[in-house]
Amino acid sequence: MHPLSARIFLPYATTIAVRLLTAFTLALPPLSYAQDPTPPGFAKWLQPMDWQRDSDQPVFIIGEKGEFDDTHILSPSVIYENGEYSLYYMGSTNDVIAKGLYKPATDLSDEQKKKIRANEHKDRIYKIGLARSKDGIHFTKYEKNPVLTFGDDRRGLLTPNFLRHPDGSVLRENGKLVMYFTAADMPGNYKHIVHRAISEDGIHWSSPSEPLLENAYAPYLMKEGETYKMWFTDVGRRPWVMRYAESPDGLKWTVNAKPAIQPKEQKWEGAGGDLVILPSIVYPSVFKQDGIYIALYGTFWETQHRTAIGLAVSTDGLSWKKFEGNPVFTPNQKNDWESNFTTSQTIMKLPDGSYRLWYGARQGPIPGSNPKNPSWAHMYYAIGTAHWSGPK
Repeated sequence: MHPLSARIFLPYATTIAVRLLTAFTLALPPLSYAQDPTPPGFAKWLQPMDWQRDSDQPVFIIGEKGEFDDTHILSPSVIYENGEYSLYYMGSTNDVIAKGLYKPATDLSDEQKKKIRANEHKDRIYKIGLARSKDGIHFTKYEKNPVLTFGDDRRGLLTPNFLRHPDGSVLRENGKLVMYFTAADMPGNYKHIVHRAISEDGIHWSSPSEPLLENAYAPYLMKEGETYKMWFTDVGRRPWVMRYAESPDGLKWTVNAKPAIQPKEQKWEGAGGDLVILPSIVYPSVFKQDGIYIALYGTFWETQHRTAIGLAVSTDGLSWKKFEGNPVFTPNQKNDWESNFTTSQTIMKLPDGSYRLWYGARQGPIPGSNPKNPSWAHMYYAIGTAHWSGPK
């Protein structure tokens, strides 16, 4: 080719090539991340959970009159060691929380609300009890309950949970169990503060630690690698949300500012906005399988007079995708003891690969009370259990 011809042809050829490459690129389908941002592993877990109750009767109920748990029991936290299940729970006596709390806010003056807040928890001090079982279904109460209190008849211990491995099994550190729980100054400001205690035998516990985290309820813990991870209900403001925190030592915690799970993102999570208690996310239970974090969480189920459990999954423990078919566990209207509330749960993977759920349950309103403002005999009355074969 003549040099002059080459100088003319090459730019022309380059222009044609660029145009062809551009046309070919535009014709390609979008990259996979633009097609489906949902990780493929989620599909295994985002499906119905076919929980089967083991009995029409609860596995554990309130104590006899005069015992520390004769009016309320909830928040079962179960661990399995040496062929035995140990169920820790919070129990209390005296009046239920509903001293006017369930009245529509429009029916209360500011002064009435103030008085209710000051007196609704008076003398109802929660303490932690223990029961044991060989099969996870038939439990025997420890004869020297409660096993852990503040001892000042002022601060209640709520929502006990253990440091666990990612799969949900209990983790001992230096041979000791580590229990985290929320404490609340019941007759005072009712501020929720996370503490922890340690024990070798699960019966004799150290004194509660100094405060670790404020405005935190129902902490759920795991240690993954060298990192301690906590999911909890932020009760600093309404609506309550689930948050995530990390720690290098289990004592000093950094809370992520972004809520992990919020209420009212799905229709079933919406409770009546005219009541004092607004929609909230409560009682997170988190474990890890197949490289994915799976969470069960409680919230009001369409109405403030019932609760149920939802399912969500995550790759990092912070950003969650909820199951579109929520809720996955609901009250059973056929059983009076669990006809309205079924939350405050623990989930555990069993040696055979199946799962077991223990949950707090509540009876229906007192007969004859106003349906829009019902009266209740107990905060929670009993603990039930159910099993599930696992995801297909």
